[in-house]
Amino acid sequence: MTNLLFAQKSVIATPKSVVFNLSDQAVVNATEKSLPELNLNAIIAQDILDEQNGLPPRFGIPIDVNYDLRNAGVWTILPNNDRIWRLKITCPDAVSINLLYDQFWLPEGAKLHLYTQDKTQMLGAFTSENNRGTMNDPGKFTTGLLFDEDIILELYEPKNVDDLTVISVDKIVHGYKELTQLMASTGYGQSGSCQVNVNCPEGQNWQDEKKGVSMILVNGFRVCTGSLVNNTAMDLKPYFLTADHCIGSLDATGDTDASYYSFYWNYESNSCSNSSNYIPSSTSGATLKSNNSYSDFALFELTESPLNSNIDVYYNGWDRTSTPGQGGVGIHHPSGDFKKIATHNMIPIAGQVYNSNSHWRINWVQTQSGYSVTEGGSSGSPLFTNSKRLIGQLHGGSNNDCSNPANDPGEYGKFSVSWDASSPQRRLKDWLDPNNLNPQFIDGLDVIEITAQQNLVCANNGTVFTIQNASPPYSWTSSSNIIINSPTNGSSVTVQANNVNTRAPGFVQVTHGTGSETINVWVGKPKFSVLLTPDISLPEKFVYVDLINNNYSPNNQEIATANWQKTGGNGNLHAFSMFDGMGFGPTHTTWNVDVSVGLTNICGTTTTQFVITPPAPPLESVVPIPNATDEQFSLDFSTLPIDTYYIVVYDHYSNIHYSGESSNTEKTIETLNIPEGLYIVQIHDSQGNMSTKNLMVDH
Repeated sequence: MTNLLFAQKSVIATPKSVVFNLSDQAVVNATEKSLPELNLNAIIAQDILDEQNGLPPRFGIPIDVNYDLRNAGVWTILPNNDRIWRLKITCPDAVSINLLYDQFWLPEGAKLHLYTQDKTQMLGAFTSENNRGTMNDPGKFTTGLLFDEDIILELYEPKNVDDLTVISVDKIVHGYKELTQLMASTGYGQSGSCQVNVNCPEGQNWQDEKKGVSMILVNGFRVCTGSLVNNTAMDLKPYFLTADHCIGSLDATGDTDASYYSFYWNYESNSCSNSSNYIPSSTSGATLKSNNSYSDFALFELTESPLNSNIDVYYNGWDRTSTPGQGGVGIHHPSGDFKKIATHNMIPIAGQVYNSNSHWRINWVQTQSGYSVTEGGSSGSPLFTNSKRLIGQLHGGSNNDCSNPANDPGEYGKFSVSWDASSPQRRLKDWLDPNNLNPQFIDGLDVIEITAQQNLVCANNGTVFTIQNASPPYSWTSSSNIIINSPTNGSSVTVQANNVNTRAPGFVQVTHGTGSETINVWVGKPKFSVLLTPDISLPEKFVYVDLINNNYSPNNQEIATANWQKTGGNGNLHAFSMFDGMGFGPTHTTWNVDVSVGLTNICGTTTTQFVITPPAPPLESVVPIPNATDEQFSLDFSTLPIDTYYIVVYDHYSNIHYSGESSNTEKTIETLNIPEGLYIVQIHDSQGNMSTKNLMVDH
């Protein structure tokens, strides 16, 4: 999945009753699906039983629904015949909402956003790059957490792909328990106060290994932990090890579909204390390859490699010997909290809670920053030796947690026992040793990559690129708009743009002892254009501004600053962030905003000017006034685009009682000769768009 699950925008402080007061109240009602309140007393009682039965902790309740583009939401036709579909979902008193889709497929050009009602949190855009399956056989999908009781789905579909999009919401997860860090609220940490953040001094020597550890949202509503693991092919295949008791009814010999799983990477405080406003990267979906309850392991292959989303990860090494050395650490996400590190200094002993032959037992020790132990949510997390190799995944231990950390052991399913069993679906060796090399251990694998201080090349100074974790010999090449300074056969090179006027994407490539790597870069000053998107549902006529470049997004042009300025006009301008803004003006008033935007990177500044004007109201904005009449009613077309509009009034037996047309004026229609009753007013424009309203005639 594209790394956008928690991309946020902030908007101006406009009252909710204004921002989301759609021009037609019937449209508001038609777009909303409201779910029933939860029975929290029953849920809490079940949570206690789940804990007693060793199940991973849950934070939400999945509710079965069946919402798709035909039975929910409302379509709006834009003036150019593009379409927007919106659906509002309300979960009373929810602290979070996330969605599971049983079918998900977007055609080229379609975009799906999800956002909270105040638009301070936004997910997306999801595009055809996120597709699962095919248009005729769409796969499952999941989108991430939004922290509100009201969310809105908004699908944009270009006019040339009518009816191709397939979106079907199968379950809505009503969050009732806070995952505090993800909410970026003022109080941090659902785990115990004794826990030690992974970036405390205790984690200083574990900075590679921690990058392989991820928090899991199991089926969108429970929390576990797991780790990427290396294999003997060293091919960066995204195998992911966690606990068997985390995977519910999945089984490698039956249902292996983990499409509803999400994986949160590098979800950690950037210091020893708890940071705020942290936005983690995530991927979605997996397939179960093998599992075994005896040693409580489950091995997935992730559907989306985090490398494809440029997420910095590490493939942890492992040790399948039966005699691990003294000391090591566990890295985990207790209670869905920031990544923590627990330390021990013993030789692991046989399990006492679980089978002594299949499990290691550890007692943790106090370190300078605290007394980390495992908790619910830590299940599936890796246990490392001091040789930096994984020897098991957490099954459980005791329920003491931070209340009595000295007597709170952890028990881990042995990697050595998980290695072999009766079939590939019950063991690890077929997946982690595809070349049948039969090693006793392998080290972790960092990603072979090209690094630089910035992925930006200028003409007036040089940028140094270095190949990491690769063996010689080296040979560097580049795109034609970049000059490589000699020598070109070292592990590092210095490059420059070949022209001060270049503003385009480029690349730097190195061939090394085991293959080649390419890094895409931006060459020169910023280059961008302006995309204006009207929100035609609002009487205030908000217009959203996106600064884009179809070849290389402004986000990847190493932009340091953006200077937004209103230079004229009677409307208003608000900048969300560096690349996003909004123009708006008074209700039912013609307005415009003259804007100048300058984007700066270390190569220089590019400035452009443009004008934001409101869109014409949609056809749906024309309503009968009054909508309950005895003599006549009016339809006001004066604010719509110049066109000829056709009007038909008919009853529920399809008998036509009036037909006529109007241009851009107010049209008055007599109803004295129409019998009392409920009628339908149908309005058409010359482009084939239609809007339907109800009219009550009551003499």
